[in-house]
Amino acid sequence: MKLLFGSLFTIVLVFFLVFIFMRTIPRTNSTPVNSSMIVKKVLKLAEEMRVAHGNVEMERGKERSLVYATSSAVLLSEGDVIHTGADALATLFYSRDTRVTLGPDTDVIFHQASVSASRLEEIVGSVYVRFKRIFGVLEEFSVETPTTVAVVRGTAFGSFVRKNKSVRTVVTRNNVFVTKKTGKNESTASAEVLPGQLVDVSIEDKQLKVASGSGEGEEGAFVKMNVSIDTLFDTSDDYDNPLCTTCSAKILTESSDSASVSGEYFRFRDTQKKIREIPSLPPLPMLQTLSSEGLNRGLVKTDSGTFPLTCIGGRIGSFRVVTDAASENDCKNDCPVLPLHEYAKRNNGFAAMNGMYFCPADYPSCSDKKNSFDTLFFHSRAKRYLNSSNNVYSVLPFLAIDSSGHPIFKLKTLEWGRDTGIQAGIAGNPLLISGGNLVFDENSLDAKQRTVKSNRGAVVSANGILSLCVVGLATVGDSAKVYKSIMVENAMNIDGGGSTALWVNGSYIFGPGRALPNAIVFTH
Repeated sequence: MKLLFGSLFTIVLVFFLVFIFMRTIPRTNSTPVNSSMIVKKVLKLAEEMRVAHGNVEMERGKERSLVYATSSAVLLSEGDVIHTGADALATLFYSRDTRVTLGPDTDVIFHQASVSASRLEEIVGSVYVRFKRIFGVLEEFSVETPTTVAVVRGTAFGSFVRKNKSVRTVVTRNNVFVTKKTGKNESTASAEVLPGQLVDVSIEDKQLKVASGSGEGEEGAFVKMNVSIDTLFDTSDDYDNPLCTTCSAKILTESSDSASVSGEYFRFRDTQKKIREIPSLPPLPMLQTLSSEGLNRGLVKTDSGTFPLTCIGGRIGSFRVVTDAASENDCKNDCPVLPLHEYAKRNNGFAAMNGMYFCPADYPSCSDKKNSFDTLFFHSRAKRYLNSSNNVYSVLPFLAIDSSGHPIFKLKTLEWGRDTGIQAGIAGNPLLISGGNLVFDENSLDAKQRTVKSNRGAVVSANGILSLCVVGLATVGDSAKVYKSIMVENAMNIDGGGSTALWVNGSYIFGPGRALPNAIVFTH
């Protein structure tokens, strides 16, 4: 019995010594760690906001503060209310691969990440989520709107809450589960939205209808911008730490590519804003002919399509025509120019239009002949022809207005003398209509005249009325067909495109465009 008791005592002693020995050995990395502790320690530091453009207002409790694009990162706290300005862009960072971009005029409420999940309340505006799971740390992200809840476990999508509380969700990668809420926070319908799809939800909707698309207008541009930035992240191999928010922030704040992408978005928004500010006009009527004085605007149907036409005209002989130039002498380079309204003002005009083609100062090919023109031109104020010597044999068309105010359209400049008793005179290119017939030669046009759809100017006579006209979104050939369709008698093409300017009674109908070396003015 004593032997047995001694053996047991020896075994217990050995186990006790082994236990003490094991306690003295340092723990290795294989020792389990509570994942919730990682969440609290890392994500509390990682959840921060950086403003890339404009300014953002933050409300924390009873305190309000402004955060600017020049400010450093702001650590976020539970319940922070964030409002972006009209031209602001801000990003909330959770990890290297998880971020939320807030567009302009957006209100959100930030909620701190709990164990393996995070949530953001979107009240109104534009939000884009790029989320990547980190197992055991951050496995789920949800965006809650007044109407829906979108839950993801590794994806990218845009969420847009309109002022009427309708919501659009646009998915760009992986899947998003969208659930419609009722007022009591109870789900009524849900749908899985795939990449390249979107779902629109209004308060009245009972079912969620999924459709293909990536959005349009400003919403589509916002998605496009963020997808492009996603590509910058995907192709960057400089950052290996998945919890590094400063790494991803560096891509957004220091990358010239990122700045270019966001700049394109804001230029698009500015354009859309200008379009919205243009007052709506009644539908244009279909024009069959030019038969009345004053301003005529309408649509003209041709076999090449339907084109908008704007003309200002007067009864021939009831007003004077002036062809005016900024220089009273021939000019070969660095020629003086004036805006169209200055030509109108100094001639007491009621209407004015840009003149003949010239070499714009902003064209590289015009570096040694800036703002010059070399076609025949009668300076009405100086009673002198410009560029006379080099147009003795010119085959370009020429329009002269005789002393009684009647137009004389010549097929070629060389057919015209140097009568200084006329009211006005200007060359064009080409003559479109003569005696009611199409006379222009398509082969004589340059590439831009043949193919570019732009504003096309012309001087036109029809039914005893002389008009200054612009055809919109047309080639020169299209313009000729427009005048043929409305049965004008004569039409001569002049400059257009970026030089197009039409001024009537103190206001620009087109332009002002470039400053001009010459112009045509109607005056009483």
